[in-house]
Amino acid sequence: MLATLDACFARDSRDRWVETLRAADIVAAPINTLLEAVEDPDVLANGYISEIEYPEHGKTAKVHGTPWKFSETPAQIGTAPKLGEHNEELLGRLGYSDKDIEALKADGVI
Repeated sequence: MLATLDACFARDSRDRWVETLRAADIVAAPINTLLEAVEDPDVLANGYISEIEYPEHGKTAKVHGTPWKFSETPAQIGTAPKLGEHNEELLGRLGYSDKDIEALKADGVI
């Protein structure tokens, strides 16, 4: 059966088959690449795409969010920290003194 379906679907484009199936009242949706998903009307309507600002570059980028929506613990989409951005805070929590941290900086460790 799969070989028959493969041969059948190979005769036209993905978008044409989605259109044909939907016209016949059959639930159908394309499998998008990540770049295609950014523009998909259903993805956009459900709020799965967020725009993140990168002020150091003067740009924004569209990023894929999460399809899960939790009322008590909503997902927060953001950017990853820069390399070493939280060194002092983390080392301080681990018990390093300000003097120890400055010595690590002076030695080129951090």
